[in-house]
Amino acid sequence: RLWWPAGQGGQPLYDVLVTVHAPDLLGADLLHRRIGLRTIVLDRHRDRWGESFQFVVNGRPVFAKGANWIPAHSFVAGLTRAGYARDLGAAVAAHMNCLRLWGGGIYESEHFYDLCDELGLLVWHDFMFSCALYPADAAFLRSVRAEATGQVRRLQHRACLALWCGNNELAQLNRQYLLEQPALMRGYLKLFHELLPAVVVQHDGVTAYWPTSEWRGDFRGGHALGEKSGDSHYWDVWHARHPVKDYEKWAFRFVSEYGMQSYSSAATNATFCPPGDTNVFGPAMEAHQKNPLGNQVILDYVARRYRYPCRPEDLLYLSQLNQAYCMQVGTEHYRRLTPRCMGALYWQLNDCWPATSWSSLEFTGRWKVLHHAARRFFAPALVTAHLPGDETTALGNIRTTTVREARVYTVYDGPAPARGRLRWELRHLDGRTVLSGQKPVRLQPGRSVHQRTVTLARAMAAHGRENLYLRLRLEVADGAVSEQAVFLTAPRNMPLPKAPIRARVRLLSPRYALVTLRSAVFQHAVELDWPGRAAQAADNYFDLFPGEPRQVTVVFAGPVTARTAQKALRLRALADTYD
Repeated sequence: RLWWPAGQGGQPLYDVLVTVHAPDLLGADLLHRRIGLRTIVLDRHRDRWGESFQFVVNGRPVFAKGANWIPAHSFVAGLTRAGYARDLGAAVAAHMNCLRLWGGGIYESEHFYDLCDELGLLVWHDFMFSCALYPADAAFLRSVRAEATGQVRRLQHRACLALWCGNNELAQLNRQYLLEQPALMRGYLKLFHELLPAVVVQHDGVTAYWPTSEWRGDFRGGHALGEKSGDSHYWDVWHARHPVKDYEKWAFRFVSEYGMQSYSSAATNATFCPPGDTNVFGPAMEAHQKNPLGNQVILDYVARRYRYPCRPEDLLYLSQLNQAYCMQVGTEHYRRLTPRCMGALYWQLNDCWPATSWSSLEFTGRWKVLHHAARRFFAPALVTAHLPGDETTALGNIRTTTVREARVYTVYDGPAPARGRLRWELRHLDGRTVLSGQKPVRLQPGRSVHQRTVTLARAMAAHGRENLYLRLRLEVADGAVSEQAVFLTAPRNMPLPKAPIRARVRLLSPRYALVTLRSAVFQHAVELDWPGRAAQAADNYFDLFPGEPRQVTVVFAGPVTARTAQKALRLRALADTYD
């Protein structure tokens, strides 16, 4: 039985026992390995866009959906299997099938690779070189050869192992030094284009090698190269503070890094912040923000999209909404590009301590808004919209838009064809439906299909784009649903209605509850929280549509009563942050 990445099939593993016998018993030896039967190829063939960059597993091209992995604790020797399982299990729960093990971290313990084998998580494995240039003298090269040989021999049999990569961003960050100083270039090539690939060939012989990330086969820079070949790190959004819409400017072949920071929740911040020192520019929070301009960049992006929050805890919430929105825009764009683009690995999955960072999982294990969003935008069957054009603001804060339509796509990467029904509604915030439609759809593996163009111009002129949202819903025959509300302007410009959300908690067992939510008006990004109590909702930070009940299952860390859970439940939607 073949081993498959998560979402593509099962992960059967087989025990292989090799015994070497000698007549005098002095040469006897025994080797045990647990393996999966599969082929993984880094496929780079010529196509109409340039050269492909995709993982082909058992002959099937697989879109790599996932994130970058960093060490899960600052004191890595204390990590247990359970510690790894918490974050790796959360990755699979969000429909991820691939993790990039970043070169600035560590060669992980056997627990990490065991779990990736069992869960079906492909591992893009950097060697542990990151950002800076390294020596290339004979002694250092001997040391690197010994290190790489040990790790390749240790890990080459792993079912999850998809790629060996020489380093993280050395060519990208040191391009000018390498191009201007031949000695540095010779040393770099000797280490990453000669020594390491030779070790991989000698001691693995099956797994592909890639010299660095990002890399397009050329030491020249520029995003245009990434549209033709190789993998790309895209940081114009965040580091360069470009508009989020800029994700849609580039048709990359494979995106192995892109990200946006957010604050951790108040519950996680409380593990290091004294009660009187929770201001994001206070000493405790600043000490847990390692990006020099990180707080300013977060506030910049939050201010572009949301109104000023009235409570400090609402700023944490808005920062996470913004992070999730940015990653949704980028990821859905990359998935719409299938099969031109065949990978989207955002930065980053996890944290090594409680901090403000790019992670979607907090150090405490709590899911940020992004991780819940990832479960939706990485789902096998996805409905997504591209709105050509953009909104601009002129003198006097007069806003204009060039958006005239919404192009609705379905993207599907399940292992077998499926059928579904696509529905769309342009809705007014007062509850009216301005226009609607539906159609049956056929979902083919590995395909992105432009299903419908919804014309918006007339309705926006009649009702005002700030009063409208486009509701999209894809219902798959197996019961899966992909749904989202697409805004035609930033939410801060929208007069979002305010009304109470009614919630009813029904206990299914001492630790499991079913929560039913209702609202008379549209509610965006509804949060369920139980302050002071560990609880995991199957879905969170979702849109609640007027008059439609929404049911969510919740798992509590310990036994609760229905009355306790009902009383402790705190609800928040975006409109609540403006009061």
